[in-house]
Amino acid sequence: MKKLVKLLLLIIVGLAITGCKKNNLPPDINKTETKTPTPIKTPSQTNNPIENSVVDIDILSINDLHGSIIPNDKNGTDISNVSYEINAIRNKDNYDNTIVIANGDMFQETAIADVTKGMAVCEILGDINIDCMGIGNHEFDWGLDKIFRLFDGNSKNDEAPFPLINSNILKKDTRELILDENIKEYVILERMGIKIGVFSYIGELASSIDYEKVKDYWLDNSFLEYTNRLGKLLRNKGCDIIVCNIHGGDSQGASYYDVNNIIASCVDENGRPYVDAIINGHTHTAYSSILRTSTGYDIPVVQASSNGRALGNINITYDKEKKSTVRVSSNVVETNTSRQDKNILNNVEAIKTKYYDLLYTPYCLSSYTSIDRYDFASYIAILMASATGCDISAFSTSSIRGSGLLEEGKPITYTNIYNIFPFENSIIIVNLTREELKDAVINSNYTRWSDIDYNEDRIYKLAISSYNYYSNWFKNYRKDDAIETKVMIRDLIINDLSLRDTFNPYDIFLRNDILYKIN
Repeated sequence: MKKLVKLLLLIIVGLAITGCKKNNLPPDINKTETKTPTPIKTPSQTNNPIENSVVDIDILSINDLHGSIIPNDKNGTDISNVSYEINAIRNKDNYDNTIVIANGDMFQETAIADVTKGMAVCEILGDINIDCMGIGNHEFDWGLDKIFRLFDGNSKNDEAPFPLINSNILKKDTRELILDENIKEYVILERMGIKIGVFSYIGELASSIDYEKVKDYWLDNSFLEYTNRLGKLLRNKGCDIIVCNIHGGDSQGASYYDVNNIIASCVDENGRPYVDAIINGHTHTAYSSILRTSTGYDIPVVQASSNGRALGNINITYDKEKKSTVRVSSNVVETNTSRQDKNILNNVEAIKTKYYDLLYTPYCLSSYTSIDRYDFASYIAILMASATGCDISAFSTSSIRGSGLLEEGKPITYTNIYNIFPFENSIIIVNLTREELKDAVINSNYTRWSDIDYNEDRIYKLAISSYNYYSNWFKNYRKDDAIETKVMIRDLIINDLSLRDTFNPYDIFLRNDILYKIN
């Protein structure tokens, strides 16, 4: 009887051990469908991520920051909120498996960015350890040469602590890609034994850039040709994952942007896409999406709003042994309720203190807490015509970018003015006939002003911003004898406000009360 009991016990123990071994067998990772992936072990579940075959890579993105490093400087959150979320993702485990890409339009539209010509933003982006940056249309606003200067490797001037990626902006005269010491056609980053290639385009945005600022450059839109060439090149250099950063998008979503679909169509001889992830920008939209290629692969796409309101997060789980993607995801992380990174806040405060006099010197007091953008556009239109002595003026309301964060009874400063009108547009004076004036200005969407009857059959003198003058809409009305005053519209505003005790645009409308005149 004892022998029988022992035999039964041995059988039970044997079955238990067999069952334990079966439950601990590694899962089948041959299935790499991204829609319904087979459960696998990721680095956060293993003790040695470098030796582990399957790893998670987080690709984080910031687009259209527009210089928003000072809290509430652009009616949004700011870079300290974004930095907090970046650190939260970086610190979710102990592995170096995160890259951070700045999409473009990172500088222009705040006073702190302007007075430092981008360097303050570069310092803060360096503090949060971004890996690279692309070029947007607003990088042209100060003149692209001023941005390139931050990446020229010259220790005698300010230098950004990360590379600028340019894959399709060429010199117009030579058709040569613009590269420099720290301006690269692509970069290759390495995380946990995974090579990640990144290249970057500016989208079809030449028409959105001031002609004077873009005339010496060729924005090459040969996205199919470029993606096939760069994709093959980076694969041959051993890149496991390739990211295309493009400053362009569609407010309706990723699939509506034709360039995304062109990029996704570029595949190798085995049908694998050359690009594994796409980052969008420009439209200030928040979307995350998955594009399915004709060969059955999924490509994550993200755009994360603007001005630090969100962070893009693409996650790719990659099998190093099989050299294939196991799963992908795309997500927009909103930062409006995020905590702030105190280190970044302190660094921003130090920069703010350094340039305080330039940022906050008062011009006059405000009579209002809030001024409608159309009302401010009307003030600028009156100012342009009266200060230049022209018969009529034309100004684009879309150039007004903020409320100015004005407060009744408080000083109006450079920071307020820059919040309202951040662009480097000058005034051009052109003579038009009555019919030309009607076609070009009266029948347009421009905010305009005149205190004369422009129905007389004569020549009229028009004051118009340089951006509008060189726009496609106005191209048939440009004249050889047009006068480029070189007077910046923002300087005109500052000079007029400096002659006032208080600013009340509605009194100005009633009395045409413009104090500043151009000599």
